[in-house]
Amino acid sequence: MIVDCSNDEQVKTQIREQYPSLVATGYTAIIGLRDVYHHPPKDLARIQTLLYVGLPSGSVTSQMHLAVMEVEAWFLGETTHFARVDHVLTVPFIVGNGFDITENSADSCQHPAQFLDDIYRLSGKKYVGSRGQKDKLRVLRTINALSFEELYLNVRQQLTLLPQLNPDFANFAPK
Repeated sequence: MIVDCSNDEQVKTQIREQYPSLVATGYTAIIGLRDVYHHPPKDLARIQTLLYVGLPSGSVTSQMHLAVMEVEAWFLGETTHFARVDHVLTVPFIVGNGFDITENSADSCQHPAQFLDDIYRLSGKKYVGSRGQKDKLRVLRTINALSFEELYLNVRQQLTLLPQLNPDFANFAPK
């Protein structure tokens, strides 16, 4: 189950508040992903230090990971999804239009959501709205297009900031 907190500072709060019901429902792992887009790089060490403070501990392990700068950096690294969003968005087409997604690390992208939007617009699609806001249906379209196998087996080896998930978290399904 993926829950969008719609506010990065709410991720840990939502885990704390929903922990008892998630455990009661049978979840075996709880993983929080927090963007740090609006924070300067100098704040990352402080945020990392506080990541686990106040996180519930009990029969189900909770983990927190930072998505630097945004979780969309991981989407950029999973290049097979573009053609599933729109058939014209092949890697050669994207690269030929000035977006070198094969050579530039998604980790270094300053605003991954906007970069993703710029690529999608090559096919007339969007990721963010006119004021830069993320639209839930567009985010879900991208999530549904992602290859989680590709993310797990290959992309996480290339992106230093993609969490190296604990093997205990290989199966996210409820008991």
